Amino acid sequence: MVDMWKIIIGVICLAVTCYACDDMDTAACQRLASSKPNMCNDTCYASICQRYCGLCPLRCYSCADISSSQMCNTTIECPSQDYQCISAASFTNDFREVYKLGCAPKAVCSHYGKRSMSKRAGTSCCTSDLCNQNGGSKRELEVKSPDTAVKRQSGSSVCADADNLACTLLFTINTHMCNDDCIADHICPRLCGKCSECYECEHVSSTENCTVSRVCDPGEVCYTLETLNFNLEHGYRLGCVHQRICDNLHTQASSIFGRRASGNPELSLTGGCCHGDLCNHHQLVPETTPPPTTPTTVPTTTARVCKYNSNSCPFTTDYVYHNECYHIGKTKMSWIQAKHYCESQCGHLATFRDPSTMDRILHYVTSHHVTAHGHHVSVTRTELYVDAIDPSHNNHWIWESNLQSVPSNMFHSISSHQLSYCAATTASLGKLVAVDCSAQYLPLCQATQHHK
Repeated sequence: MVDMWKIIIGVICLAVTCYACDDMDTAACQRLASSKPNMCNDTCYASICQRYCGLCPLRCYSCADISSSQMCNTTIECPSQDYQCISAASFTNDFREVYKLGCAPKAVCSHYGKRSMSKRAGTSCCTSDLCNQNGGSKRELEVKSPDTAVKRQSGSSVCADADNLACTLLFTINTHMCNDDCIADHICPRLCGKCSECYECEHVSSTENCTVSRVCDPGEVCYTLETLNFNLEHGYRLGCVHQRICDNLHTQASSIFGRRASGNPELSLTGGCCHGDLCNHHQLVPETTPPPTTPTTVPTTTARVCKYNSNSCPFTTDYVYHNECYHIGKTKMSWIQAKHYCESQCGHLATFRDPSTMDRILHYVTSHHVTAHGHHVSVTRTELYVDAIDPSHNNHWIWESNLQSVPSNMFHSISSHQLSYCAATTASLGKLVAVDCSAQYLPLCQATQHHK
């Protein structure tokens, strides 16, 4: 009997420390499954969530001759999908009851598993990861086999990430994920720059007066154009336009979007395009070099020429400290939207080198905050997104824009909740707190002061 089980459970002696078949990020796959319950029928989703979708060989607990299956902490990956996890009771030469855990061929499980309900037999198989520590009693997960997977149709008119936070997680794991057409076109088109959300108004006296926005169609980018209405009043038009039109905008702005004022041939109207969510909230200058049509990373606004104010900052700043400009956005948004917003303003979410510097900047910026109507108002208790993120979900925080570690003494508290791996702060608190990345807060942007 002992020799027979040595043959059956022989594979438990294989020590495996890494797994070739796995999810790109397990937490992201769990979130994607919540938004798309049948995702494992889609080859795009299944390709990045192979383990979640049951396309990988099982992981099983693997131990030999232990007094209790609960004592086993070693795991292995089975040789193929033709194996199941097994837990088998046996006896030593002096008749002590022991357990063997590992992988067994389906044929073996099919034969001995029939007696799994027999206490005397003490053998059971199961078909989900790490299910064999409790004698195979864990609930089985139903997954689709790969041969039933179907390709999602690419003609969808909705351009939105399947889950904003899941896409953020995937990007922190693989910054080149947008090179994969499957991810860029079907799972994270917004983050990968396949489409943008742009402000859209027919005619406003100032770009910042435009408060309406829409998600553009794939291939379109944001634009701002100086216009004249029928009363010959100067203003701006904002919206979405195809990239090929932007390529010629600096030479054909009037003929494409409008016309010059009658009787005033010297009046020149200008316009420009930008790339990134809600990036057209200020006057734009034409691009001199079109951006690549296939982004290699999450798109930024580097292709746009940034305009600097009299104080040498790229945005209407609330505070300048040690050659750094700080600005609070006027609309609450998620962390990834806040990141894109700051990039569209030629900056990034704020970083700080130490708690005292952060406290000083927060108090000054929030006490001199300028609203959309030009009024100064204190926002010392308003939550603000900053650049810190915990990409590995193990409380190792970094500044996303420069990959430097965030000092632990800058945190008030760090939540163990699986969704809390972005950071926000308030001036009244003076510390960072871990928050859900999908929560809606104001962005705190930072940019280096430009000296000519």
